[in-house]
Amino acid sequence: MKSTITQLYDYKQSVIPAELRRWHAAEEEIREQLKTLSRNHAFEAEVEEVQSGDSVACRGESTAARWDRKTLLFYPGHGLMPVLEEALLGAKAGESRTVETAEGPVKLTVKRIVRRRNMPVGDVLVRLEGIEGVETVADYERWFREQREDFYRQRARYQCAKFLLDEIQEKSTLSIDQEEKDAWMKERIDCLYDAMVAAGMDPTIPSEGFDFLTEEQAKEKMYREQEWAFTACVVQSYMAEKLSGVSMEDITREGLEKLAAENSTTVEQLRATSCEAMIQGKFALEKAMELLGEYTEQFLEA
Repeated sequence: MKSTITQLYDYKQSVIPAELRRWHAAEEEIREQLKTLSRNHAFEAEVEEVQSGDSVACRGESTAARWDRKTLLFYPGHGLMPVLEEALLGAKAGESRTVETAEGPVKLTVKRIVRRRNMPVGDVLVRLEGIEGVETVADYERWFREQREDFYRQRARYQCAKFLLDEIQEKSTLSIDQEEKDAWMKERIDCLYDAMVAAGMDPTIPSEGFDFLTEEQAKEKMYREQEWAFTACVVQSYMAEKLSGVSMEDITREGLEKLAAENSTTVEQLRATSCEAMIQGKFALEKAMELLGEYTEQFLEA
């Protein structure tokens, strides 16, 4: 690119915030996971008194045929039959409640009350997961950390790399070639505009007011909203080339070849589905983040 960084900010002097450098699973996250297991292994148990959320089986007596039945099921709190559900709250097994309805009085005698209970968090719960070597809650916590270790470490690397890339973009001095910027932005905006139309979205609908925009006005608006993307691409391309020692042309080619192989397609087909501005932006960001991530590895918590 003609546009480039003329004075690179010394990102190595940046202090990455401690919260970005942490990568181990937090205790709170493990507790939430155990709560999820508790809900997953919930069970039903008979209880003595009706509460909201229970399932209640009643004997119904009424002159109205639909209420005069051996067994009627109610779910207090669900709001399916509010008057009858509310009347049952606090009732005990064997107790009768009479409710006035539009069809006359209905007598409900509670036969059975069932409540869904979460499985208590403990060793019995984690053993139900059938994980080899996991017999206790402590075992499960260790296993959970090990299973998620790579994910959390990669996430921390990404966060740290993103922090440095933002620092570089904010504090470096850039030289922008306006002609190159306009051409790059036009290609990007045309691509985005066509994608929106293909997806059934109308870019000419105004965000304010009632007057529809012309296509030209819509694209001008998108240019202003997307202008940040060019600056980001300049910085990312510069860092990708500087840290890898490889040109963006080669980085993009290698990226497309890898993506084509992964998706059983060709580079030509991939290029046909996007535009050079979008393609370059994708691989510049990926390469810059990958290499900055390798640099930030040394700063992650032990």
